[in-house]
Amino acid sequence: MAADYLVLDLEWNQPVDPAAPQLQNLKTTLNGEIIQIGAVTLNAKGKITGTYTWLVRPTFLRQMHYHVRSLTGLTMQKVKKGILFPEANRQLAALCSPETLLLTWGPDDIHILRQNLLLHNLQDWVGEWCDLQRVYAQQMGATGQTSLQAAMEALHIQADRPAHDALNDAWFTALIAQKLDLKLGLEQYRDYVRLQEKKKLARAKRRQKHPLADRKSVV
Repeated sequence: MAADYLVLDLEWNQPVDPAAPQLQNLKTTLNGEIIQIGAVTLNAKGKITGTYTWLVRPTFLRQMHYHVRSLTGLTMQKVKKGILFPEANRQLAALCSPETLLLTWGPDDIHILRQNLLLHNLQDWVGEWCDLQRVYAQQMGATGQTSLQAAMEALHIQADRPAHDALNDAWFTALIAQKLDLKLGLEQYRDYVRLQEKKKLARAKRRQKHPLADRKSVV
């Protein structure tokens, strides 16, 4: 049975040398290659129903960025034992239905997932998703970007497993979701998304009407 909610967290490698030959002529810029996926499924009542994790064997990046290695503890030797991204993606997508709502902490995971789907010529199956970091800020009166650790501390959630592991961070995010008014938060987030889309459309119309308005004058 497909999940009502799927909390997603990714770890990704970054290019050590963006000018490396294997990174040229790709379909899009490679900001990050996924090396670990963590997912926690929840039912409509917010109860955790499953946990899943995959190590992902790299295709494009041949060297682990020192910052990624230091943060996650993942090495190239370790991730090479994983499965290729198309298979990991297939297994991840199989947990979802068109009605499954994806939950992430911040927008970056969705952007990186979609970038990797494009690079591997795979269908973009991502449906509706919600940035729980923004929901948290709305309900807790937080300003700026709140780290996962700071949100856990504020909600008295014990950090009983190492951070910067995709499954562990997905687990922590799921626990935060359980502490929030998720129904209200989703309604507010949808309102926010609609507002951003209206602003984007208005900017596009202004550019069409005044194509030189966004250009700096040269004296």
